[in-house]
Amino acid sequence: MNPVKVVICDDDYQTIVNTKDILTEYLESHGIPYELQCFDDGELCLEHLQHHDADLIFLDIYLQDDQLGTELARSLRAFNPTAKLIFLSSSNEFAAESFAVDASFYLLKPLTREKLETAMARCNLASAEITIDTGREVISINPQAVTVLEVQNKYTFVHTVNGVMKVISPLSKFAELIQRPDFLMTNRSFAINLQYVDRLENDRFIMKDGFNVPITIRNIKAVREAYMEWVINNV
Repeated sequence: MNPVKVVICDDDYQTIVNTKDILTEYLESHGIPYELQCFDDGELCLEHLQHHDADLIFLDIYLQDDQLGTELARSLRAFNPTAKLIFLSSSNEFAAESFAVDASFYLLKPLTREKLETAMARCNLASAEITIDTGREVISINPQAVTVLEVQNKYTFVHTVNGVMKVISPLSKFAELIQRPDFLMTNRSFAINLQYVDRLENDRFIMKDGFNVPITIRNIKAVREAYMEWVINNV
């Protein structure tokens, strides 16, 4: 995997340090190689981006000299339309405007690991295949392509956007996948990727492909609350 090229731009030194620390810890814990550049000046950042590619950009909404991060983003989109863009702000004032420049996420300061996990899942940078040792075989899976994990007897059925994989393995072997912020256990036999949910009904999730995933009655309240929290954080 090629290094992910990351740029952080914020006029507050402590925010840069905090963002850098949390981000590097995240990237290293996920085995993602990276190259990182930090700027405290929007114009210097823009000049750098005119001559260097970036995959992921963290951009403060309020920069020096009353410059808005959204204005800087419009300029950089002219020569880098594909970089994943995450805005950092102390208020929600420009949240709607941020998506006009194709922002992946809008995060409120201070940045935390939990907030970053959610944003990074949306950015899809960590979607390289992960390797899972089931004890009988080693399989590679792209987490972003998995829609549902379903257990039947000794088999785990891995539902993906490309089809279904049948594996002799307990669900516990897929812990690395299930622990990701977009995945939710609905009962002992099912885990779902919330990005592929079409709707939530009384006692089940209906996935975008029409597949029904039941929720254990005793867990309905907790599962519904977890889903609604995810929806709010990913609007």
